[in-house]
Amino acid sequence: KNRIFIMFYGIVALYLALALMLYFNFLLQREVKRRIATEKQLIEKIAHKDKMEAIGNLAAGIAHEIRNPLTSIKTFVELLPQKYDNPLFREKISYFVPREIERLNSLLNTLLDYARPRKSLQQTENLLDLVRNTLVLFGTMFEENKIRIAVEIDPDLKVFVDRQQIQQVFINVIMNAVEATEGVSEPKILIAAEQKAKEVIIVFQDNGMGIENDNLRKIFDPFFTTKPTGTGLGLAVSYQILKENMGRIWVESKPGEGTKVFISLPIGKEV
Repeated sequence: KNRIFIMFYGIVALYLALALMLYFNFLLQREVKRRIATEKQLIEKIAHKDKMEAIGNLAAGIAHEIRNPLTSIKTFVELLPQKYDNPLFREKISYFVPREIERLNSLLNTLLDYARPRKSLQQTENLLDLVRNTLVLFGTMFEENKIRIAVEIDPDLKVFVDRQQIQQVFINVIMNAVEATEGVSEPKILIAAEQKAKEVIIVFQDNGMGIENDNLRKIFDPFFTTKPTGTGLGLAVSYQILKENMGRIWVESKPGEGTKVFISLPIGKEV
């Protein structure tokens, strides 16, 4: 009888221990899910803060880009009463004004698409279009800093990404390249890409000051920055965005020799 009781209590204790393990496992899974959700919300907030900072940095250049076509249109409108009977003037106004309006519309659509919050949506995108739409926002900045920009991307190259998120990454990387070339006599930025197996490798190369080895290991750490007014969020956010888009980012740099930022993105799916 004692043996039976001992076996019975042993089985009960085993089931209790198992029940406790299952209960603690449930609590642990719930806590893990809560922390993942909290971390995701934090990342989204940081990404939004980074995006707003980028828009702030580009604001002056964007205002200038908007002012240029408006000035052209204003000039034509002011000359309209005096020169309407001139066939050459009518030909010019018919040619230039619609193009300036389209230029203005394209710039505003690019900016609104970038700034408008929305759910992540990966789809096949033309890489050259993504790069060009991003460079539009830097037109004035390149001009003021006398930066020569070169793009070497096959027009048929496609990537499978969230357009808005990847544009944020491109803005961060290009902004860093612009800042790195300050003080360089002939600043240059090259953007090139090539397909390798099932991924597309994009390189952003500048001839700026380069990065010290000690700093190179920290550039993806949140809040790490060597800039007096920087937040240190740009590359950290870019790293996370690329992770969500099944991409990668890495950097090669030497002080005084410039920097290469490599971005790997999944190749676009056939439509």
